[in-house]
This record gives sequence, structure tokens and C-alpha cells, in this order.
Amino acid sequence: MWTDLPENEKNEYKKMILAFASLTEMFAQKAEADDENEILSPIINSKYQETVFQKAFNASAEDIGNTSYDAALCKKNADGSEIKYLIGIKTFGIASGSQKIAQFKANHDEWSETLNEINNNAKNSDNSKKTKEEINQINANLYLDLAKKIAELRNLRISSSIAKLKGFSVEIGKDNVQTVYHVLMPSKKGDLPYIYVGETSYNQIDVENLKIIGCTSNKNPTNFDFNDGIHNYRFTSADSQLLMDFKNQDIVKDKWQVIYAENAYDIFAELADKIYSKKESNIIESHSWLITNEKGEIERYSGFNNFFGLGSKLGENQREEKIEKLYKKYENLISEDVLQLILDTTKHFLLTKTSNSN
Repeated sequence: MWTDLPENEKNEYKKMILAFASLTEMFAQKAEADDENEILSPIINSKYQETVFQKAFNASAEDIGNTSYDAALCKKNADGSEIKYLIGIKTFGIASGSQKIAQFKANHDEWSETLNEINNNAKNSDNSKKTKEEINQINANLYLDLAKKIAELRNLRISSSIAKLKGFSVEIGKDNVQTVYHVLMPSKKGDLPYIYVGETSYNQIDVENLKIIGCTSNKNPTNFDFNDGIHNYRFTSADSQLLMDFKNQDIVKDKWQVIYAENAYDIFAELADKIYSKKESNIIESHSWLITNEKGEIERYSGFNNFFGLGSKLGENQREEKIEKLYKKYENLISEDVLQLILDTTKHFLLTKTSNSN
């Protein structure tokens, strides 16, 4: 996909991503920012990345609810044919390991019996741990059975997401559809700051071609790796997560050098002044209008002036909660005398019943 996207759109995307990354020092941990000799790892905000991708490439936003895709776009070829891209957008370090692609908390109980059996098989009669090789051999069928269930559930979610697309409809088998992961991978701390653009296939898991690699360690026998001939996957039982090895170094399509702004604070300050600074206004005249009843009279307690002397429409318990929140919010910001005066008058206004207009 990346090589087929228009250069002007890619440049716009690059510009906006680098603009954010250039302000990294404003988002870095204090310990990192204070070490002047250490080169920071460029920071990218994932939601910012998704929004910029959608705007730069005129892609539709698909990250709504529990869907598998973050964006979708349609590209027309010179011959008039179309390619539809369904895209998962991610960001993680170029030197990082496998990344979470799905979570199945709701299904954990369904697999608990299998997980318990895997755990029990990993122990010797004296309760000591067996070796990885022994664990993999005795649990081979259990791992495969669990991997199939995970893969089928993952595939079902992907198929369901295609049916829920907002940007356009997809007819499987008829449309030319490519599903891809688009990833931005910042360089690691200490290296020259770059952002690497990566891309890899976003396939359904090939259930018929699953091969079990084995447990991650004999201490965690219910965490195991498997392969479907395309990608390597890892299941972690504690949080019911499915991770994928993106093979970071092998999927790089482009790389951008990041230049850190020397005056990041000033840039933010200028932005704040531009948006929030007080502006002089020259008001020539002001207008209001009458809201009257059928008799042409202005109601004393209705519409915009409903608050006039009558307290609040909220129930008394809700009013008391609001007053309590007021106290908690400002107890460390306002002197006790002033805060107490505010609370007393607020209680009088909101909690005292009004028997008449006086």
C-alpha cells in the first residue's frame, strides 16, 4: 500500500507526524529530559497518528467500538480499477518485541479447563517444573486446540469488522481488497532520532496451517507461541492477549529523520497565546428579546430566568453531592474561611426550600 499512495499525501502525513515528534522533549519523562547527553526516542501519540493518517490520505475512520480496523481507503488505478485498503494503524519502537493485536477477556473462562490441564501437565510428581521440551511435548495437542479456538475467534472479529465498515462496502471475492498493518516505529533511546515507516500483511489466521512453537518458558507454560505460515503469534493467558511478531526490521518501507525543536516550550506558549489570549472587542450595540406568555407577560420563573430565586431543579441528594464535590475540588486551593463562606451560601441557596416568591 505505502508505495502506491500519492507522494503529496505521504509528504503531508510525514510533515504532520514529524511536527509532533519534534516536540518530544515536552512529553518525555523528566529523568530522560534532564539527561542532556542521552538522545530521546521520538514520541508519537497513537490517536494523533490515526487522525493524521485519515486526514492526509482521505481515509475513513473505522476505529469505532470493538472493530479490527482503524481506517479504510480506496485508491483508483490509472486503468480505472480500484483497490480497497483495510488498515490497522499501530506505533511501537523499532527495537520492541511482539505487539498486542487482540484481547479475549470475555472468553477466558471457556479456556480455563484447558489452561489448568496445561499447568498441571507442566509439573512433576514432586511439584517441580518440567523442562520446556517436556512441557511442549505433553501439551502439544492442548496448545494446538487452544490456538485453533483463538484463531477462529480472531478471524470472526475480522470478518465482523468488514461488515461494519463505514467508509465503503466490501464484497469479498469481488472487490480487490488488501488488508495491511501500517506502523510507525520510533528509533530507540540513544540512537539518532528516526521514525521508520513499516507495513505488513493483516491476514486472518490460517487455521488449517497452524504449527505450535511451544511455551515461552517452563515457568509460564500457559503462554505459548504458534505460527500459521505467515506470522508468528503469542498467547498470554493472564490477560488473554494475542500478540504478533511484526518483524520490525524486515517491514521498513521508509524512514524519516526527526529534528527536535530547541524551543518546544515556546512553541506551545505561542500556540496557547494564539488560541486563548484576550482579544479587544469593539461592541457597537447589544440586543436581547422578550420571551412572554400568552398574555404578553414575562414569566418570573421560566425559560432563561428559571434560576431566579428558586434554587435548583435537581433533587436534594444530587444538590448535596454537588456541594460536596465543590468542597473536595477546592479544599486545597482556597482558604478555609472563603471556601466555607461559599459553601454556606451555596447550601442556603440550593437546600433551603422557597415557599413563595419573596
